[in-house]
Amino acid sequence: YGFVGFSIIDRNGLLLATADDATVGLRLDAEHVPIADAAFRGVTVVSRPLRASLDVAEPAYVQPGAAIMLVVAPVFGADGTVIAALGFAIDVDAFSQILGIARAGESGETYAFDANGRMLSNSRFEEELRQIGLLPEDPDVDSVLNVDIRNPGGDLRTGFVPPTDRR
Repeated sequence: YGFVGFSIIDRNGLLLATADDATVGLRLDAEHVPIADAAFRGVTVVSRPLRASLDVAEPAYVQPGAAIMLVVAPVFGADGTVIAALGFAIDVDAFSQILGIARAGESGETYAFDANGRMLSNSRFEEELRQIGLLPEDPDVDSVLNVDIRNPGGDLRTGFVPPTDRR
């Protein structure tokens, strides 16, 4: 299904099984604990994009710092109680491709963003975002979690410089 990793997690955040045996026995990073906690309440959740903190062995290889999303679901025991959480990592590029289906015409764009205007999906206009200074020249830096959607008050493509800080 294109997942880039998986894990089985106990109530204490201990990784019981993962795509990389070297990470078995480690504990979840603090930022991932709320996602697992939801699964232990019986809820399946999908995280917002985050940067991978571990790299894992083939075939589920994720570079540290790559943008991923986590899907975490409860695992129920025979008595109906949640006994573990099952998590899958999704490459944000796959999420962005799903949004691409809704693109309209030559220049229409569909993307996801959070309540603060931070982009959660990739833009197909990253080169243009670099040209107007919204992304650094580094080709390893993508738009996920690095671009905030704001109204600058003018056309940045023509050299307009906003009179106030973007934030």
